[in-house]
Parts: sequence; C-alpha cells; structure tokens
Amino acid sequence: MEQVNIVKKSHRFNILSNFHLKLLAMFFMTLDHIGLLLANNTDYFGFVTNSPILIMCDVFRILGRLSFPLFAFLLVEGLRHTHSIKKYFLRFGIMASLITIAYIIMIYGLNMNTPGGNIFFDLLLAGLAIYLIEKKRWISLLALLPFAYALFCTFVNAFEYVGVINWTNYFPYFLRLQYDVFGFALILSFYFAYKLIPYMFKTEAFKNLDFDAYKTTNEYRLFANGMMIAALLIINLIWYFLSYYIVGLQYLMGLGVESWSIFAGIFILLYNGKRGYNAKWFYYGAYAYYPVHLLIIGGIIYAIIMLA
Repeated sequence: MEQVNIVKKSHRFNILSNFHLKLLAMFFMTLDHIGLLLANNTDYFGFVTNSPILIMCDVFRILGRLSFPLFAFLLVEGLRHTHSIKKYFLRFGIMASLITIAYIIMIYGLNMNTPGGNIFFDLLLAGLAIYLIEKKRWISLLALLPFAYALFCTFVNAFEYVGVINWTNYFPYFLRLQYDVFGFALILSFYFAYKLIPYMFKTEAFKNLDFDAYKTTNEYRLFANGMMIAALLIINLIWYFLSYYIVGLQYLMGLGVESWSIFAGIFILLYNGKRGYNAKWFYYGAYAYYPVHLLIIGGIIYAIIMLA
C-alpha cells in the first residue's frame, strides 16, 4: 500500500513534459539574448552604468543561464529516444549552419555585436561525441576529436579574455562553441549519469528488483531526475573552482553569471519523461526559432539605433 501511495504522489509531482522543458528553454534563451544584445550595443544607446536598462539586462542574463542546462538535458533525452540518429544530427547541422548565416548578417550586414558562440555547435559536437562513445573498439576514440575542438575554443576564449591573443578575425565567435568545455562536460555528464543508474541497482539490496519494470515507474523518473541534478551541480562546482584559480576562465563561470544555471535543476526535477505536445509545426518551428528570434531581436535593436 505504501509503495502505491509513493507512486501516485510522484505522478502528481512530475508535471513537466519534454514539450514544457523546450518552451522554458526557449523562453529563457530569448530573455538572455535580449539582455546580451542590448548590453553589447550600449555605445549606440548611451546607457550609463547602473541604469535601469542595464540592470534589466543583467536580470535577463541571469534568467538566461537556465536555458542551456535544459537544452543539454533535452539533447541527451533526444539521443536516447530518437529513431534515426543520422536525421537527428542532420537537423542540428542545418541549424548550426543557419545560425552562422544569421550571425554573419548581424555582424557584417547590420554591424552589430552579437552573442558569442553557436549553441548548436555545442549540441552537435557533444551529441556526436556521445554517439562515438557508444561505438566499439577504436571508433570510440574519435570522440576525442569533438572534445579537442571544445578544448581549443576554451583556450582561445581564455587567452583572449586575459589579452594574450586576439583571434577574432581568424576564428570568429560564430564558429566557436558557446559554452566551451563547460557545456561539453555538462552534456556528457547527463549522458554518463543515465549510464550509471543501472549499476547502482545491481547491489545486493536490489537483487530481486526487476529493473526493466522499475524503469516504467514514476519513482524511477524522480530518481533519474535527481541524478541529472547531481550531474549539473557537480559540473558547476568543478568549473566554479577551476575558474576561481584560473583567471582566464572567469569569462565562463567562476563568480560570474553562469553559476545561476544550477537553478535549472528545479525544472529537471519536475520532468515526467513524456514527450508531450509534438505537432509537426512546433517540432520544426522549435529548430527554426533560434536563428529567427536572433534576427528579429537584432533587427528591432538595429531599427531603434537607426531611428535614434
């Protein structure tokens, strides 16, 4: 009787589907880009330090930190359930290309300062690394290549931050990962957290447990969500202390705004493991939203600048 009550209670607790998490990630991402594009173009607007607009930008950037962990989590969920891994990667490749075009238009066409990095490169390369890790023998070693690219982006950004080099003209931001090694590590930590769960139930205490049946219960979903939150917390703590001692990494984490990403765990905790609403218009529209919303926000800011 007690087991039944727990399951019913957890069923009421898990209220967010894949659809809801995607909407939340898109919402927080939009706030982040509004705040970042406004803050990056302060010279045109004449904002002064601590003005209400810049304070609003800071708040939007803090809320925006909740978006990437949700996208990272959704990527791992997608890789676990997709029926065609090739089509899945193809969509991410197309989106990475479209975002690159959007950035080129904003930078060279509208002469605007844009967000650094291309988040779809983060998702594509980390997803590719997971795909290669699943392969056998020497092929799995190819997962080191996307990791090397993430590491290279991190070092370039870190050295630029401390003024050692300036590769902006040779290695533009729209070809770099947006979250560097931090984002790469976070995605892989979600993946390995899932892989770790079955081993945790092979102990003597769970020898009579039918794990395949248990995976269909809401208790398992809550446990898996807890593992994802633990992974999110561990990666944040590791990067926090790394950036505390390595000055060049402070642009990414450290005492900066990125640490707020741990609060995305609140929404992951409420995830119910279900797809939710998934009509074709929304499915493809969610992919198109990233470059489209960037161009719209950029266009509005550009129009304001021209009319000012």
